[in-house]
Amino acid sequence: MELPSFKANKELYIKVRVMEAIEEIQLSLYMLRTGFLRNSASKTFMAFKAFLSALVGANMNSILKMKSKDEGERYKKRGYSVSTRSIKGISQDLDRLGFKNVSYVGDRAINLHSYQYNGLDPDFSPYRNKEELIRDIISVDEFILSSLREWLSNFFDDEIKTSYDKTAGELKKIKEELKLFL
Repeated sequence: MELPSFKANKELYIKVRVMEAIEEIQLSLYMLRTGFLRNSASKTFMAFKAFLSALVGANMNSILKMKSKDEGERYKKRGYSVSTRSIKGISQDLDRLGFKNVSYVGDRAINLHSYQYNGLDPDFSPYRNKEELIRDIISVDEFILSSLREWLSNFFDDEIKTSYDKTAGELKKIKEELKLFL
């Protein structure tokens, strides 16, 4: 589905972002299962960005109340789209609103984004080995899914719920298969 304008249809925008987060996790898990770890890390990172976009959209009024006029205007113009460089600050703002651990998981998502480009290069990678990477992919995917259900389930329709359940089931299977690492 094409991404609608946040300003034109806030609820549909959030629903599309929720579905995007779930679909990116599905792709991440597929890539993980097939051994394409850079692609898996990239998809988990994209899932986190879509999740943040949905969470910001759903909580825009609360965010604006805690921001200065200038910062609020920036949020209104493009904060809901969550650029890569804004993840840290937006995640911290959401933590301040009571969405626990978003900034901690945001840091992990940024590490996954770095891995996507650098692999396990010891001079640049935040990971020493594949096991550390896989733990982060799984934990970020798991956080996103549980947070979608807890904080954004009011935007679930039947299609989103079905996709969510399928993805959560796949994540559970992969965790059982990889229990050696987790």
